[in-house]
This record gives sequence, structure tokens and C-alpha cells, in this order.
Amino acid sequence: MIGRFNKNHKNWILFLSLVMIALGVYVWFHPVGAMMALALYLGIAFIGVGVCYLWAYSHWKNAWDLALGILDVLVGLVFVSNLGLTAETIPLFFAFWTLFIGVMQLTAAFDMKEVGIKDWKLIAVAGLLSILFAFVILSMPIVGALTITILMGSYLILYGVVGLFEYKLIREMK
Repeated sequence: MIGRFNKNHKNWILFLSLVMIALGVYVWFHPVGAMMALALYLGIAFIGVGVCYLWAYSHWKNAWDLALGILDVLVGLVFVSNLGLTAETIPLFFAFWTLFIGVMQLTAAFDMKEVGIKDWKLIAVAGLLSILFAFVILSMPIVGALTITILMGSYLILYGVVGLFEYKLIREMK
């Protein structure tokens, strides 16, 4: 064994890498199923976070922990019990997030301009594109859903490819 790498684990790394690549391809070709799975995971995450807040309340008696715990558990239960609605709203959250990023980029660009940074226009263009993209998603949520699933699938494939490279390196260890 060298550090955390053990030659005996190379087959496990190979298996997981191939699974991640297969999942990435699946997500690309089944965006509805991917959005439903993401909705389920978000619901479970909200429930988990809510339970942690409730646990914190039981120990420290902070009213905010109690309120957030109840709210998160309720939101999580709504998400899990209505996966279709949750999946439909994910692109809207993505759009508002993109809109916020765009506004922040525009603000930063004008701040850069004020202090004399020459290439502020690149940041301004990125901000305007983010805002435009947000409005495209808001007007056509399917664009947001497809973007999210393409990004998810791409990440899973990249994760798998990096794992294959790691497998190759471990296999070459002496």
C-alpha cells in the first residue's frame, strides 16, 4: 500500500468508474428520470438537514434551530411526496441562481471599471449572458432542465474518466 492507494482496490476503482460513466450517459439520454431522481435526493437532503436542526434544538434550545428544522422537514416531505412538481421547479431555482450570478457579475464589472481595470467588459458580457440565460430558462423551463441534466451527465462521465485514469496509475504501481 502506498498512501491511501492499495493495488487490491484497483478493480473496485475500475468498477465505480465504469458505473459513473454509464450513469452519465444514462442521465444524458433520460433527462426526465434524472430530474425526478434529483428531486428525490433534494427532498431527502432537506429532511436530513431538518432532522439535524431538530437534533441541535434538542441540545441547545435555540428557537431558530427548531423553526428551521420543522421548515426543512416539511419542505423535504413536500419534495418527496410530489416529485413531479419538485422536478419542474428545479429549473426555476437554477434560473434565479443564474440571474443572481449575472447581476453580481455586472456589479463587479462596473466596480472594476470604476477602479480602472481594463478588461471589465469581459465580466460585464458574462453577466449579461448569465442574465439572458436566466430569462431563457424562465420563459422555457425545459432549457433549464436539459442544461441541468447535461451538466450532471457530463460531471458523472468526467468523474468516471478520472477514475479510469486513477485505475491506470494504480495498476502501474510497483
